[in-house]
This record gives sequence, C-alpha cells and structure tokens, in this order.
Amino acid sequence: PMMPRGPAPPPQGPPPPPMQSQHQLPPPPSCAPAPPKQLKVEDALAYLDQVKLKFEYQPAIYNQFLDIMKEFKAQTIDTPGVIRRVLTLFQGHNHLILGFNTFLPPGYSIDIVEEADGSSRVRVLYPVNTPMLDGGPRGPDGMGSG
Repeated sequence: PMMPRGPAPPPQGPPPPPMQSQHQLPPPPSCAPAPPKQLKVEDALAYLDQVKLKFEYQPAIYNQFLDIMKEFKAQTIDTPGVIRRVLTLFQGHNHLILGFNTFLPPGYSIDIVEEADGSSRVRVLYPVNTPMLDGGPRGPDGMGSG
C-alpha cells in the first residue's frame, strides 16, 4: 500500500525571529489625522528647560511663564487667554512660541507665517466655534478668509 505523503518537514535552519513583544504601540504614523496627543511629562520638562535657558538672565520672564502655566492648569484662564499671554511674553522667540504647541489641546495650533517682505507673524488656529471671551478675531465668518 502507498504511504500517504504528509506535509514536508520544515527545512532545518535558524528559527524565525520571535515577535517583538510590543505592548500595544500605535501603528507607524500614516496620513490619517493623529489622535489627540497626551502631553508627555518629558516634553513639558524639556520645554521648560528651553525657556529657563533662554531667559537665564531674565528669571522674571521664566517665573511669569510658570505663573501663566499654573493659572492655565487651574483653569483660571482659558486656552485663547493662555496663548495670548505666552505670545506676548515670548515675542520674538519663535522657537519658544512654536514649542508651546506641546501644551495646547487638540484643535489649537500656533504657526509662524513668513511674509513676502521677510518678516514673520504668528498665526493662531482655534477649533471651530471657540467662544472668544474678550473680543478675539472677529470677522464676518469668524476667522477671516485665507
């Protein structure tokens, strides 16, 4: 009688690499919008270090920034308010202004727009329908166009 041929034995070689035990890491970034990012303590501390170094000889500015952040955390001031105060405090320090995006809730962002004449201006994007408590950007459509 003919012997039934079973599946061929696997070729002997190095075993396949074990699956990395990554505990639910998000998939690599794609073109989809990112989920709201959780503020990492390391990011916040790194930013505070940058501010501290930048204003090494102007500790009042650093302390003022800390006060703004305390009020923001205690929700004494709202997000548009904290953005306005930080922009005023860090005027001219674009990298610190951009770095502040780390602390903003989803929907808010701060951009530096290069003008044709070589100057730059700060542009703040708010989520749609943000209530402006004290006369924020007002226009027929709320944000102005383009």
